[in-house]
Amino acid sequence: QLLEVAHGLDDQQIDPAVEEIAQSADGVQVRFLREGVRKTILADYVIAATPSYVTSDIVRNLPKDTAEALAWIPYGPFIVGAFLTEEAGPMPWDHLYAVAVVDKSFNMLFNHANPLRTPGKREPGGSLMVYAGGELGRRLLPLSNDEIRTRFLQDLHDVLPATRGIVREMLIQRWEHAIPYGPPGRARFQDTLARPLGRLFL
Repeated sequence: QLLEVAHGLDDQQIDPAVEEIAQSADGVQVRFLREGVRKTILADYVIAATPSYVTSDIVRNLPKDTAEALAWIPYGPFIVGAFLTEEAGPMPWDHLYAVAVVDKSFNMLFNHANPLRTPGKREPGGSLMVYAGGELGRRLLPLSNDEIRTRFLQDLHDVLPATRGIVREMLIQRWEHAIPYGPPGRARFQDTLARPLGRLFL
């Protein structure tokens, strides 16, 4: 719900939280909250680049078929774990970027430092990331961050045994409505979602 660039905001601020978008005869009114103060600006055009459920909440007077299309789009959960590691030299996973994982608490494992692992150059430390998406993520949502951290760390050690003793820091992020997905029937809504709505674009 961020207002990225709009006439009337100094220095192209990206921190305001948009509360309402409404078309008028003169343009598009955008009401937002910044530093506890509500303001309204008038823009020539607005691109609402928000999740469908946010768009439905902040955009006023959507056509009925557009509102129905937005409400139909399903979202799945993501639970993400990020690890900072403190290895001193090369590790067995240096040549890997992403690995699909089965029968663990996460679906995917990423080595985000992989692009830095050029021949003859290996700085100490690294960055690994895992996520549990879909039904696997949904089963983790009721757990505490500490419980998820324990499961992720244990399974990371099972998949990459050399990570034992080198994980310096770990961060958990959770999104109940993280990413939309396209089940059968999604295509029939595309034209409705893609068409311009006057001065408003989704």
